[in-house]
Amino acid sequence: TGTNDLAVVGILLEESRDGDAPELKFMRQLGFGRQLPGSGAKMVVSAPIDLDYFKTEYASAFYHYTGSLTTPPCSEKVHWYVLQKPAPVTRDMIASFKNRFPANNRRIQPLNTRKLVQSRLS
Repeated sequence: TGTNDLAVVGILLEESRDGDAPELKFMRQLGFGRQLPGSGAKMVVSAPIDLDYFKTEYASAFYHYTGSLTTPPCSEKVHWYVLQKPAPVTRDMIASFKNRFPANNRRIQPLNTRKLVQSRLS
């Protein structure tokens, strides 16, 4: 299917009152804190998307495991890298996400024989 051996970088999000954090600019560009676009809708992003807004999170330690995509087709052999340092989001951003995706979760999968590795970066 062309989805084997993908790498996914997961960034945990944490509610923050710091309205000036660079990560918030990135999230606002995508519509967080307002109304997120609906399924099949298009949205114009007025400025370049700059992943450098998350440079402090990228420089932090991370967890790695091999798993699957969390949405269909749920392909396996996906390398997950979950950053340990969470990025800040506002209460409004959390609310807009919950409003757009009210049932956004997948059952926790058993680890079985997979290994969870923690990096030694700090």
